[in-house]
Amino acid sequence: MGDVTWTNWGTFDELRIRFDNGRADSVVTTDWKQVFRYSLGTTFTPNKNWTFRAGTAYDQAPVPSNRRRTARIPDADRLWLALGAGYGFTDALTFNVAYVHLFIDNTKITKSTADPEDRLRGGLMGTYSGSVNIVSAELKWVF
Repeated sequence: MGDVTWTNWGTFDELRIRFDNGRADSVVTTDWKQVFRYSLGTTFTPNKNWTFRAGTAYDQAPVPSNRRRTARIPDADRLWLALGAGYGFTDALTFNVAYVHLFIDNTKITKSTADPEDRLRGGLMGTYSGSVNIVSAELKWVF
């Protein structure tokens, strides 16, 4: 199985926080780009009860540069690795379990007071790193 997904992040122009107390809006210009996500997967069914699944995906980050990265959304490219298994007790009752690990690229943020938008907020320089683990389980009963 395979999939290519295009996401038009270019329509997400800004992150705006409006305050009810009359304070001026907090605005972060995103200037994000359009990106793709590529994925491949396989399913193996050795008998009528068991199903095994594996897959991988590469997910591009829409942030165009270190200057446009924000501490509120410290996005970076991601590699997904997934494994799963299912067992069918009957035609109507199945159990599925899966594990996914996301490897997230180390990335930098470089916000400068020379940028008019960050003049009052101040500069911010640093490096982000991260990873994500996802475990899921499902009991499906068809009636």
